[in-house]
Amino acid sequence: MDSANAQRIDELEIELRKERELREHVEEELRETQAELDEIRRYWKQATRELDKLQRQGQQSGFYQITDNYLIQLINVLRYNINNLAVQYFSEPSTIAEVHGEDTTPLSIYLRFANPRTAIRDRFLNDAEHRPTIIKAFMWKVLVTEIYGKLRWAGRSSFSLWSLQDTLKPKKDANAHWSTCADTEAERKYNIWRATTVNHVLDAMDEQAKLKADEKVQQWKRKLVENIEAVIGAYRKPHAQEGYEQQLLEILDEWLNLDKEISRQTASVEWLFQERWFNPVFDPSTMVLEKGEAPPKEKQHISLVTSPGVVKRGKSTGEDFENVALLLPMEVSCWNVA
Repeated sequence: MDSANAQRIDELEIELRKERELREHVEEELRETQAELDEIRRYWKQATRELDKLQRQGQQSGFYQITDNYLIQLINVLRYNINNLAVQYFSEPSTIAEVHGEDTTPLSIYLRFANPRTAIRDRFLNDAEHRPTIIKAFMWKVLVTEIYGKLRWAGRSSFSLWSLQDTLKPKKDANAHWSTCADTEAERKYNIWRATTVNHVLDAMDEQAKLKADEKVQQWKRKLVENIEAVIGAYRKPHAQEGYEQQLLEILDEWLNLDKEISRQTASVEWLFQERWFNPVFDPSTMVLEKGEAPPKEKQHISLVTSPGVVKRGKSTGEDFENVALLLPMEVSCWNVA
């Protein structure tokens, strides 16, 4: 065997070993996420029982009510499904050349929101093992911005409802910390009005109105999937189309349901991303690391928010707006950041 063939065999063996290590890593992540799903299912039954009890009480108070546990489980199911989509379809070497620079497709701005530094984004996108983390960061920013509070489930009425809510919603200082509120009474009155209006709209929708709303929603979902694909489709593993679009559509449906549930109750729910006050240093009081990452150093900077935190002010009974609680911390990555 000549030296050229021997060298080529060595190179192939190295590539094969790398692919085997990557596959083992992905399989381990899938086992961990399956364990998380089993835990979610166990708590889901408990959360549903609590919700049924609370909603019976809510019928007496006049407000639609949900428990913190129920809300947390809805969001955890989304976290699991988005993570599963990212790992399953985006964790193998891409067939495209390494990406560098800016993308100008409609949703590409959400990829830039993940991290303002192009070099860091490129390193995530070009590294098969860590690519799922930036895919998750991108997906969460798209979903929160394009769905949350937009009342998409209402079909053609959604824009009018959202515009009215946006006009009446108490204004907040964009640089204020998430735990502060300038006027808790104004916040309480607005959220009671918001939830009451949403429930009136839902009660007024007959079967024909629901059918028309669903047709509008289906059109919007197809367009959003196309726009998401335009940004991240090139990084999906080769020939991995089967099941991918269905999983993505199911995630959109889960998000629409979550938005409807939150919209119907009076407590204020917000999502925390680092750029809200842009303090990119790891904060253990509001953040947890991606699984598998080494513990952060002191004053370690984060590179991505892979899942936003969740903050709730007030109760779904219309009370207690002086109090705010962090229901879920941000999930973050510190990989590749000095």
